[in-house]
Formats: sequence, C-alpha cells, structure tokens
Amino acid sequence: MENSMENSIGTNAPRLWCLHSWEPWHFLFTYEARVCGLWDIITTPGLDFLERPTRPDQPVEVHTLSTGNPDEDRLSRDIQTFRNKQHWYITRRAHYKAQGEEHALLKLFVQRTVSSAIFASCCPAEADIRHWYNNIVAHVGDWKKESGISPSSIAQTCHR
Repeated sequence: MENSMENSIGTNAPRLWCLHSWEPWHFLFTYEARVCGLWDIITTPGLDFLERPTRPDQPVEVHTLSTGNPDEDRLSRDIQTFRNKQHWYITRRAHYKAQGEEHALLKLFVQRTVSSAIFASCCPAEADIRHWYNNIVAHVGDWKKESGISPSSIAQTCHR
C-alpha cells in the first residue's frame, strides 16, 4: 500500500485544481481508496468505519457451591470465555488500527493532491474521508454546473 501511495503522490501525480483535472485525479483517488480497502465505505451509505473495540473485563468473581467450596468448572468456563473474548478483542483491535492507518494515508493523499483552496473548503480536519470525498464531488459538481455540463454526469463519473 505505501509503495502505491508514494508513487501516486509523486511529482507526476494528478492534482485536482480545476474541472479538467477531475477525471485523472478521480481515477487515482478511486484506485487508492480501493487499495486501502475504503472505497466501499466511502461510497456505500450505511456502511461505516470500524468502531474502537472495548477490552473485555477479566473474570474476578469466585463462584462457590452450596457447600462453600469453589466451583472449579464455572471458574474454568469463565476463564475460557474471557480468553475467547480477549482473542476477539485483539483481532478486532488489529483491524481497527489497520483501517485507521489506511484512512490516514488516504486523507494524506487528498491533502497532497488537491489545491489548497479545494482542501480548505472541502476537507475539515475533524471529518472522515467519506465527508471529504462527498464535499469534493459536490465542489466539482458546482464547476460542472457553471460550465454547463449536466449535473447527472458527475454522479455517473463518481461511482464507477
């Protein structure tokens, strides 16, 4: 992934600064988003970024039988349940971190390949890449309206 991103943001990478630069920039953005595994999240309503998983609590309760002796079977089940939850947590955390890294790389790609005016008006720091992309698409849609190009053609171009 990093090699692809590094190559695309080199000196020959398309820069988005006017309507004529939209097609090559959009092609490369789409490519990078797919490589990052974020394209479906960006373009599919209702499909969200992963949420930070919460660490499972360790079992601390000691269960006793009516005789007052510890319930070893229940304690063993609780420990196994905790181990399963811990394994799930570690796996989910790794996926969450990986997606966060890809998200940061794609935002960096946008920051480096759009004009400063577009970046300032379309890419608020607190927003995610889906928000940035939708703002950029709307911005380009405004360009197309101003130039007399059909607004429906932008939607067809954007979601190939």
